Amino acid sequence: MRPDNKTVMDLQAEQYIFNWKLFTGWDYSIGNTETASNAAMATVIKLRESINECQTQQSKKIRVDQIGIRVLTNFVIVMMIAFSIYCKSKDTSGMSRSIYRT
Repeated sequence: MRPDNKTVMDLQAEQYIFNWKLFTGWDYSIGNTETASNAAMATVIKLRESINECQTQQSKKIRVDQIGIRVLTNFVIVMMIAFSIYCKSKDTSGMSRSIYRT
């Protein structure tokens, strides 16, 4: 089943958001130097805002992922320590406490 063209175009626009804003934000019919410099600064400001927005979205995603990974890692470490304590307590029989068993 083929997706809608609108969906594909939206995905492509999201991939190249900075290119779209740069190349579609310029008016090529500007003749005055001052107007051109104002338009260039407006484009720069739009790009900076877009970059900041993307960075905040990525940092939120990374933080949620990092927290999940840290919780999982801590759980695994606690389980390893608990298993080690269990094995040590079970090994309290008359056998020697050497790591090499014969």
